[in-house]
Amino acid sequence: MQPPIGTLVAPTPTYRESMGTGEGGAVLLALRRGSGQLYYPGSDRMFWVPTRQIGPIPPEVFPDECLERVLSGLLLFLNADECVLETVSGDTWQLAIEIPALSREGIEELRGMLGERLADFAFEAGSMRHVLLRMTLRSLPPAAGAVR
Repeated sequence: MQPPIGTLVAPTPTYRESMGTGEGGAVLLALRRGSGQLYYPGSDRMFWVPTRQIGPIPPEVFPDECLERVLSGLLLFLNADECVLETVSGDTWQLAIEIPALSREGIEELRGMLGERLADFAFEAGSMRHVLLRMTLRSLPPAAGAVR
């Protein structure tokens, strides 16, 4: 069984060595034919890795407010089918997330969950079963408890 989009994962040690990513974990952004796209926010790198070479890791591996945990929590909450990281500049991330429909209550919960991190969001028509959520997230100043 494949992990859901947003799962915090790490490749097997042998595969990780061949990629040169170090010991850190990544966020699963997409799945395609037996491969998963992993995003490493610390190094701003992405890799496609065979899903048999990745495994989930506990969120506690990361600090509470780091981008890995925020992005993971967001994608899991939205039950995302895919996330495309469109741009990263300074302290701003622009995402395109394919999701099932989201209720008005879900939107309010999303706003509450992200708080000041949520700079902007908009919905676009997707397929018959999905909606495209475009959002801009920003980091908070370190004094407010956010990272990177």
